[in-house]
Amino acid sequence: MKKKKLVITIAVIIGILAIVGIYFGYKSFLLSFHQLPDDSKQEYQNLLSGYEKRDTLEVKHSEALSEGMLTYKNVQFQNVVEGFEKTEEDDYVSYKLLDSNGNYQAYFTVSITEPFLDHVGKDDGTFVMGKDEIDAVESDDFAKRKGLKNDVDFFDYLIEHQNDKHDLFTSVKTIKEDHYVQLLSYIMLPSVDSVTVLKGDLEGYILNNGDMKEVNILEGGKRYVFSFIRLDYFTDDVIREFINTLVIDKSIQ
Repeated sequence: MKKKKLVITIAVIIGILAIVGIYFGYKSFLLSFHQLPDDSKQEYQNLLSGYEKRDTLEVKHSEALSEGMLTYKNVQFQNVVEGFEKTEEDDYVSYKLLDSNGNYQAYFTVSITEPFLDHVGKDDGTFVMGKDEIDAVESDDFAKRKGLKNDVDFFDYLIEHQNDKHDLFTSVKTIKEDHYVQLLSYIMLPSVDSVTVLKGDLEGYILNNGDMKEVNILEGGKRYVFSFIRLDYFTDDVIREFINTLVIDKSIQ
């Protein structure tokens, strides 16, 4: 009888050890699989370094004259593209100014899209990320769980957590979700030199990158994007006044 009990006890212990071994083996696989490669990790950290460099711009909205204003969907903006050639596409409009040799002197675009934060939790193929590649997790409540209200909060979150370490005791959900969020951000965020956060009458930010500024206005769950290329033409004063006189019709979304 004692021998039989001993055999059963040993079998139970072996079974438990096998289960534990399989579990931690699985966790080891997850830790290895769900992380950016070293070279991509370095590129990701370099990417985020641009979002760490911040200044602010106070927006004081001025009463804009309707005369001479241009319109794109529910947005009115200053005509900073007098004499430019206009091209309309399905999801944006562009204006280009060419010299006599056909070279760009200046370029301006307007589009309306979703905030970057809204893409977290959406495996809709927007960034060509299939489920097999990212092993997507249900993260549609990501912003709520993390207390993130807008893109700037999202940038701050990525910067704060870029060096988080996982181990065998980290939950499977956390391992998968952190990898998913990092990979998605690595793919969708553009490289920038710095960020200017808008304060005051409008919420948003400016992505500064060399000879280009991309003004992003966050309003009504949308991101209104205005790209200015050739900053010797579109000076800081021109862009500041442009922002201060923007009119977004909130009744039309």
